[in-house]
Amino acid sequence: MQSEFVQTDDAAAIQQKYREWEPKVEKFLSDNLSVTYLVEFTTVHGGAGMPSNHSAAGGAVWAEILAKNAALTSILQELRRC
Repeated sequence: MQSEFVQTDDAAAIQQKYREWEPKVEKFLSDNLSVTYLVEFTTVHGGAGMPSNHSAAGGAVWAEILAKNAALTSILQELRRC
């Protein structure tokens, strides 16, 4: 999603893909892991950073995905330690 947005600057496409992706991840976390991980994923939000010379609407979603991916990486690292 993110790399495609960087290439195309298509805000509508990244927004749509995000709307499809996020509930799937939330369902997976809810069904397969602890609610703690679901809360960690749902409460993290993107910062102000975004690709330069890209639409603000798409950039905001890009930053949100970046933050959510970082949360998932953190969850995976924690699970590997168990």
